[in-house]
Amino acid sequence: MNFCKCAASVLISLVLGAASDAQDEPYPPGTLVPMIDLELRQVPLEVPASLRSEVPEGLTLNLPQGFSVSVFAAGKLSYPRFMAFDAADVLHLADLSRGLIVALPDADGDGVADEQIVAASGFKAAHSLAFYKGDMYVAETHQVVRLHDADGDLFYEEREVFIADIPSAAWHSWKTIVFDEGKGLSTEEQRYDPTPVINELRRHVDWWRSLPNPNDWQVTPETARLLQHCRHHKFNDIRPFSCQVEAVEMHYLADGGGAEDR
Repeated sequence: MNFCKCAASVLISLVLGAASDAQDEPYPPGTLVPMIDLELRQVPLEVPASLRSEVPEGLTLNLPQGFSVSVFAAGKLSYPRFMAFDAADVLHLADLSRGLIVALPDADGDGVADEQIVAASGFKAAHSLAFYKGDMYVAETHQVVRLHDADGDLFYEEREVFIADIPSAAWHSWKTIVFDEGKGLSTEEQRYDPTPVINELRRHVDWWRSLPNPNDWQVTPETARLLQHCRHHKFNDIRPFSCQVEAVEMHYLADGGGAEDR
């Protein structure tokens, strides 16, 4: 089974809406995104007979020359996000809104998933997954979970929290996991632990707040005005993200940097 075709097929539910909304207008002047003609062409979506009741007729995608696209799996999937193949080349998919990891085996290699198997469930916004040395790792909103399928039936019976207490406030709620090729897992000394970093930032911020004179802050006048506003304004709710610039500035100041370094 062609990998690109398979990947594009499963992603169909994600990109159809974006493709239908595409505009022919060029990027506006001053954009940071360069204008590159990818020479895309409209390609009809191939729908296997077994899935025609799940997919509307007449759908197309804009693809480069030589590419085709077909539906690999459809129905039941609610909010599919990242995908990954296990060691046996079975495609697994993170269904975010249902909190599931779905296995999509294709034993006969016909380019269509034989069935949808709930490999693991009970996740809080499962956004991505990765496989490493026989285990599956799932990134949730607040943690990473390691799972193991002992008998190879695509049901992951064993699970443990691998990384806990990942910050998930504001808009940073979806997490993506990837293993560094050739390096694998970090050592115990490199394990994720935000507490020392947070405490260090707090120390720098406390030190900065002890400096009453803005001339001692070593920041630009614009930044100084923003910091003064953040110090004294009575916010009704959580401070805006821009106010956290005070902590960033302190990192530079603690290292001997000045306004010209930013």
